[in-house]
Amino acid sequence: MLRSVDSLRGYSLHATDGKIGTVRSLHFDDESWQVRYLVVHIDSWLDDKDVLILPAAAFRVVLAEQSINVDLSRKQIKEAQPYSSDLPVSAQHELIDKRNFAALYLADPWSGSVLPMWFPDTDAVKEVVEATGDKDLRCTAVVDGYKVIDKGGKPAGKVKDFIVDDEAWEIKFLVVDTNGIYPFGDVLVSNFHVDGFETDEQLVSIDMSKAELEQCPKYDSFEPVNREYVLKHYDFEGRLVKTSRANVEDYEKLDSKLKDD
Repeated sequence: MLRSVDSLRGYSLHATDGKIGTVRSLHFDDESWQVRYLVVHIDSWLDDKDVLILPAAAFRVVLAEQSINVDLSRKQIKEAQPYSSDLPVSAQHELIDKRNFAALYLADPWSGSVLPMWFPDTDAVKEVVEATGDKDLRCTAVVDGYKVIDKGGKPAGKVKDFIVDDEAWEIKFLVVDTNGIYPFGDVLVSNFHVDGFETDEQLVSIDMSKAELEQCPKYDSFEPVNREYVLKHYDFEGRLVKTSRANVEDYEKLDSKLKDD
């Protein structure tokens, strides 16, 4: 089903043995558009942190309960890869894989037990960040608000939300708010038409003109995204196929002229 990423924020995770944590954001690959991680916030007496959960573990989104069922235990989620917004996700993944962590053992004030507290090795962090960077992974919460530039290099609006397929866990559309620039309101721009991201400038480039943007399907946050409605505008690859109003008028004039002749 197609869902707004913004609507998924705050959804609780239903582990195999009970509820734990809430969804903060999604991290996606800006080349394949596949969701790579769900960022889940865990808030309890002993844990107040964000962790990364693979979407393969999420097997059902329950709208009525505002929850996501995952094939993991509460313990597995608590011990999942920690996430810090100060470090690129790709680098964090590399750090975990290579176990580049130093352990500092501290006493738990509640139980008196001595527990390991894990901190990244500073030299390893620097080396991994330089090697991996964060070129392909994007956070939906960060890209929200990016300016959208059309193929003529002109402002076309800003990113307001994302539409994700919660079965394939793939970002399908950007919700672009054109208000203040064009009178189109919120429209759905397929990932097929996204040329790229500029992190420093906080920009998203699309290969659409103003006329093409006008023909994109309109978006209403209070209504579910209907796949059949979207396919009237885009083909299965996400290419805009709806004919513009100007072209329709041209065809009608030509048809009328041929009939007269």
